[in-house]
Parts: sequence; structure tokens; C-alpha cells
Amino acid sequence: MEDHERVKQGVAFLLDRQCTDGGWNFGNPVMLGKELAGYPATTAWALLALQGLRAEPVRRGMDFLAGLPELPSAMALAMLTLARLANGVDPGEAMHLLVQRQQDDGGFFGRCDVTALAAGALGAALGAGHPFLLARQETGQQR
Repeated sequence: MEDHERVKQGVAFLLDRQCTDGGWNFGNPVMLGKELAGYPATTAWALLALQGLRAEPVRRGMDFLAGLPELPSAMALAMLTLARLANGVDPGEAMHLLVQRQQDDGGFFGRCDVTALAAGALGAALGAGHPFLLARQETGQQR
């Protein structure tokens, strides 16, 4: 499937939209001549889409996420954990910070979407399977 022309276009599109800081935001990396900053969650989504791509942009994206002093949200931490695991990188401190944000009722700030992502991330980190791992990664294939 990764040889399909649409997949190649999608990868090229994502690589074209990477910000100079190594992350991704919600659109273009430059607007009206000004470089825009990447955001943790959108960077993680891009890295999930690029999983298995052994290229400099993925390393820069991982470095962007690792260089953040503390991720601002449970969603960003869940996404970072998922992106790192999908690219064969230990989730590191992100997983521990995510657990610290869990509330007494087991959820994350009353949001079912964040709770679902966090549950998927924590489960994947503990070996229960990755909810977004592409099939080719399970067979050891790489792009």
C-alpha cells in the first residue's frame, strides 16, 4: 500500500509541512513570511503517519518532542507516547507524566477522547498492542 501514489503524495505533503523547529502545526510552516512553531499533538500525529520512515524529518520530529520541557496536556503526552512507540523509540518520561495526569476516576479531565488516547498509549507502552501500528511494522518491513 505504501507504494500507492496517494500514499507517496501524503508523505510528501507531510514532509513539506514540517516546521523549521522539527515539529508540525495545523497548517503551513511559514505564514506571511514568518516561521511558525510546531505543536506537540500535531507533531505526534504526523509522526504516527510517518511511522517506519527512516529519515531525517522523523528524527527531527522526535527531537522536537523530546526537547519540550514538559508537555502541556494529557493528549499531547498520549500522542507522544504513541508516536515514539510506533517509531521504535522508548516513550520515556512521557508515559510517567501521563499517568500523573490521570484523575481518581481513571479518566483524563472528563474527556472521553483524551481518556481513550491515554488508555491506548498506556496499554501500548505496557505491551498490550499499539492501536495505530501499521501492519508492515508487525512483519518488520520498513520504508
